[in-house]
Amino acid sequence: MIVETYPIALKKFMKFTKMKSVTLAEYIGYDVSYISKWINGAKLPSSRAIERVNEDAAALFAETIEKLDRRQDCCRYFSFPADTPDLVFAISDYLSRAYRTSLQSGRTEKAKKSWPVRIVTSHQKVAHFLKDLFRKKLPTLTGKEELVIYGEFFDFYDDGFWSYLDVPSHYKRLR
Repeated sequence: MIVETYPIALKKFMKFTKMKSVTLAEYIGYDVSYISKWINGAKLPSSRAIERVNEDAAALFAETIEKLDRRQDCCRYFSFPADTPDLVFAISDYLSRAYRTSLQSGRTEKAKKSWPVRIVTSHQKVAHFLKDLFRKKLPTLTGKEELVIYGEFFDFYDDGFWSYLDVPSHYKRLR
């Protein structure tokens, strides 16, 4: 059975039970900001607390699933055996495996999706960076990229910056 990462597994249970982060946070005794970070993949629960977190979350998810009378749907959706006697244990185990998968991958989801931001200072470093960027990246643009430049217009003019943007017309997809 393929197990996804902890943020994905948590999101799936939250969506399946139509549960709000605040409800889960109150039940397991954490601030909602922690729950949000776990769901978005910015952080994972601590290894010291993960067992209790998963057991408490599983108890709430199972209770909600039973109240909604969706046990069979849950078993099909999460690939649990149809005759699963202990839904709390099955959910807790699922979350634990997802947590281990996240640890083994070595990064959280947020880190995988991080935006490449570079801050470059000094005239020579900036000039080299821009020449390299434009030479390598402009031909590969898909039309969704943006280049945001902060600075004084006339300082850029005096330094010859705008000449970097004198590129062939097929590179004009840069905004």
